[in-house]
Amino acid sequence: MRPDHYDYLCYKEYPLPFKTRMRTYLRDTKNQVKSILQGLLESDKLGSGNHLTYFDIAVVELGFIFDVVYTKTPLIYTWKGCILRLISFTLSIGTLLFFIFQLSFGGLMLNKIEPRDVFLTMCMLVETVALDICAVLSNLCSDWGVIFMYDNCSAPKILQCALQYLPCFLSQQKERSACMGQFDLLDYCLDYCWNSRMDRVYRFLKKHCSDDILENYLRSKHKKPVEVPSYLKPKELYQSRLDSFFDSSNSFEATRGEKTLDELGQKDLEYSIKIHFDASVIVWHLATSICYHRDFENANDASNEAMKICKYLSDYMMYLLVMRPAMLLPDDCRSLSLDCALDKLTDLVSKASDKNASDKNAAVNSLLEDLPEISAETVMEDLSNVSAENGMENLPKYAGYLATKLNRNTNKWELIKAMWIEMLLYAAHSDQYINHVRQLGEYGREFISIIWVMGSYRVIQDVIEEACGK
Repeated sequence: MRPDHYDYLCYKEYPLPFKTRMRTYLRDTKNQVKSILQGLLESDKLGSGNHLTYFDIAVVELGFIFDVVYTKTPLIYTWKGCILRLISFTLSIGTLLFFIFQLSFGGLMLNKIEPRDVFLTMCMLVETVALDICAVLSNLCSDWGVIFMYDNCSAPKILQCALQYLPCFLSQQKERSACMGQFDLLDYCLDYCWNSRMDRVYRFLKKHCSDDILENYLRSKHKKPVEVPSYLKPKELYQSRLDSFFDSSNSFEATRGEKTLDELGQKDLEYSIKIHFDASVIVWHLATSICYHRDFENANDASNEAMKICKYLSDYMMYLLVMRPAMLLPDDCRSLSLDCALDKLTDLVSKASDKNASDKNAAVNSLLEDLPEISAETVMEDLSNVSAENGMENLPKYAGYLATKLNRNTNKWELIKAMWIEMLLYAAHSDQYINHVRQLGEYGREFISIIWVMGSYRVIQDVIEEACGK
């Protein structure tokens, strides 16, 4: 285990109900996924030309995990839960009908009640019934509802035909919920230098609030969630690298770029991954941004998709480091490397913005030109003195050197893409599953957690092959 990833969660954070629920869930998951796939097969979602991806199944899987850990869903979708729901709905309807009957035929009993109170009571009863109806419809249109109805309901053909369209509706809902945050460090520094001068909220916070509140405001303002592109969803994009994490004895050992550099003969770039993981993310993110800005206008169709994949993954990893550091760093600590890099980048951008304050692209180009190009010997000498406390302010310099080396590589975008995929898989599988579950409860489905499910829950492949009749 690497020193920057260790077992930092106390055993007391694993309550017995949580462990029992997860154990029961993992034992029954295969049947649950099989039921959903059966519905998707009957609705032709796995037909030719319209393939259901592993990504979609992983999104559904995270929804199951959330329901098991944070809700009473496993109880609701049982016969006992259905009976309790029926009793609750019947009592709500009965109370509303009784109140309407008293208003219509039992007026003498309501003479002493103010009309305003009668109106408010009626509104609350109608709202209660409406919420119960919405809850029933929500339960029927959920993944668990489809599972329960397919497993327990011997319905007529008309109802079975109606149920076949529920998985299609569910799949569209899940696609809308699968988003990934983006955070471009260079754009953030440029916005910090320009927009902070004109932002009234920024000036107010700077005058009356602490620096931490000010930084959180600027960072949250700059983050932007985007829908996960289709070319980031195929399992084949990650499978080859994930398989290399398993050795001959089938034991798992994640790497964060060593295998890619070794396979592509780029061992001279190993300096970029021999530092702390957060510093490595910053160096590769800045180098990717530099290469992207230089090649974007002249990219052809073949390299354009690889460039987009690299840009999405690079900005997402930086988003995790800035907004969700607990997913990458132990003890939920802030990244000292990020603070040092931001200070240095802000100084560089300030000089660039003074030269080209009216043109953002010109300022970016000026910033990239200001990044020094240094020799490999200088980099390795500096790295020998780098620690968590010292030397992190030189990360932009390391990124400039890395970008220079990458620009000399004719196949650089495939190299960058392979590096980001390996670093993403390393982050997803080095983190403990309890942390993924915790983030799921706080922020919803994170892209890195979806990748974790795609890689760690390997029974999905067997289920799909069995469901497809292979």
